[in-house]
Amino acid sequence: MRRRAPLIRFGAAAFALAAALLVSASAAAATELLVTVPVSSVAVEHRDFRRPPNYAGGARMSALLDELARRHDLRRVHGWPIRSLDLHCEVFEVGGSASLETLLADLRADPRVDAAQPMLRHATLAQPYTDPLLSTQRSFSEWRLDLVHRVARGSGATVAVVDAGIERQHPDLAGHVAPRADFTGGSDTGAHGTAVAGLIVAQPNGVGVVGVAPEARVLDLKACWAEGSANALESVCSSLSLARALDAAITARAQVVNLSLSGPDDPLVGRLIARAVANGASVVAAAGARDKTFPATRDDVIAVSGTARADTVQAPDQAWTTLPGGGYDVVQGDSFAAAQVSGLVALMRARQPEWTPARVRALLLAQPHLQPLALLDPALLDQNPALAAPAGAGPATPTFLRDARARRHRLP
Repeated sequence: MRRRAPLIRFGAAAFALAAALLVSASAAAATELLVTVPVSSVAVEHRDFRRPPNYAGGARMSALLDELARRHDLRRVHGWPIRSLDLHCEVFEVGGSASLETLLADLRADPRVDAAQPMLRHATLAQPYTDPLLSTQRSFSEWRLDLVHRVARGSGATVAVVDAGIERQHPDLAGHVAPRADFTGGSDTGAHGTAVAGLIVAQPNGVGVVGVAPEARVLDLKACWAEGSANALESVCSSLSLARALDAAITARAQVVNLSLSGPDDPLVGRLIARAVANGASVVAAAGARDKTFPATRDDVIAVSGTARADTVQAPDQAWTTLPGGGYDVVQGDSFAAAQVSGLVALMRARQPEWTPARVRALLLAQPHLQPLALLDPALLDQNPALAAPAGAGPATPTFLRDARARRHRLP
């Protein structure tokens, strides 16, 4: 098993990153705005709006956006269609001296504008460990995945991983990750997305680890980018990149959307999550370090944490998983608890395609301690109550790590 270089990045730097993301909308938000315009504003021009793959807005839409830019002293940066909402989304750069609040109020008062908001930033949620004593996949033993996989393996389910990119040629992922759709303009592959994908779909091939839903199909929707090293687990995303990735997930009809990230409340991203759920997708999100953060705060999202909380699914948050370069390492955090629940939801949706996102969420929340067999095959569990017991507890978290966690600020 290949070991990676230590990836522990805690302390002041990690806490400063979390504080910067959650206290404000970041530097980008002070200079860029997202403005959405209904396609109906230029309906004659865009009656075949859904078809052109390289849609750029058309002359009438462009003229409308130019007029908005002149009136509000903005500069157009770029735009794209949100097909799932029948909107055009334009990124504007603020150029004048008006306050951001005044500018947003003026834009929202314009009858031609659907919505206006700052460009917000979100962050993936991770805390890695590299100690060899943590080398057991807790979910495999606690969830009895050896028996679960006799009932369901995720065949037919599609999981959209909205993250920092996936190394799809990794030995444990090859053949189960679709080609990347990149919404960041970068070619790097962050470690976080590869780690999340491994927990969902890593193959039982005698190499490395095994995912919760090894026969599911993963969509690599790259909306985040690493800050610093391309292999750092910390990544950030913007309102725009997340919105584009969610629109792609909706268009692809993914049954599960994994959002192992958090940030400030984001209206545009929230609307797309609501549309995804309305279209039948279960959206799974990491809860956050202390209090739940967006998008896990939404009532239509399955919030996941490594610790017990109200209205939150508890799942193992430590695991060996895949990393870029064909390697493996131990990671910890709500990001990875969420990934494993996304795999479990893929099993549920594959076995019971008629189950709605609301029913899946209710079933998960009804179990203080997840028992996948009870969700997937209650009759089997009724006939064999002993199957509810874990196959065997893995090594306990060493005392020095438990104590360290209690003192550390975590990026879940």
